[in-house]
Amino acid sequence: MTDISVVITTYNEEKNIKRCLEAIYGWVKELIIVDAGSTDKTVTICKKYNCKILTAKTKKRDSRGAFNPSQINGKWVLVLNADEELSIPLKIELTKTLGSSTYSGFYVPVVKNPDDKWVLKSSGELRLFKKMKDKGKKNYGHLKNPIRQYIKKEPMHI
Repeated sequence: MTDISVVITTYNEEKNIKRCLEAIYGWVKELIIVDAGSTDKTVTICKKYNCKILTAKTKKRDSRGAFNPSQINGKWVLVLNADEELSIPLKIELTKTLGSSTYSGFYVPVVKNPDDKWVLKSSGELRLFKKMKDKGKKNYGHLKNPIRQYIKKEPMHI
């Protein structure tokens, strides 16, 4: 198990959240859901994975300000959206990198699959950072393997 707390923002994500949670359940120290008032089965599904459920202050899918560092148990914090998952290569890279890292955070590439093929969405988003008490100088590294975002296209109505 890695010393990572994963924070996932949700709002009516019952169709996506299971894939996200299954990719990391048992591999990370803690799963934290920041839910913006879902009216579907999102929270029920998350409870099956022993997630800590926090309520967002707004309906936006934004975890900033919804929790404070004292609510997190892991040494590292990884922020995901419910329609994303960690690939096995990324989990291997994280396992090898985090134990001896001198960085305070990492930019992680994100790929998406709008037409059932992976395309680069972002070459690096600051998604992984060390839980730190001081506000001192921070230095960031870059990971090679991406977070995968699944995009479900809605059928066109003519």
